[in-house]
Amino acid sequence: MRFEELDQDMQQIILECQTDFIRDGQQRLTQVDEAFQQWKSGAMDAKAAAEVLLQHAHSMKGVARTIYFEPFHEQSERTTDWIRERLADEWDEVAILQLIDHAANLHAAFAKCVLQHASNQK
Repeated sequence: MRFEELDQDMQQIILECQTDFIRDGQQRLTQVDEAFQQWKSGAMDAKAAAEVLLQHAHSMKGVARTIYFEPFHEQSERTTDWIRERLADEWDEVAILQLIDHAANLHAAFAKCVLQHASNQK
């Protein structure tokens, strides 16, 4: 069922959950950014930064689907699958560049959530 097909009460509940998701997501993505900064400064290795991204993307993906943020769910699914497949591998330059791309794509998907939420509130 699409968001627009929900009754008013359910739409209001979903909108409140979306607001909470966005607030929580901003904090989580800030923590991811901080982990990447630590990695860049040498205080954390790439695998540890990937694990931070995995933890937060995984925590957010199921909720995203439930509250009609499907693009974020799909991107977080791709990101978590990709990281899990590589955790045991060496983190060479190619893997690190791909990890950075996944983080950027997750940020872009989150930005779409913010826009979608604003549109749903109209």
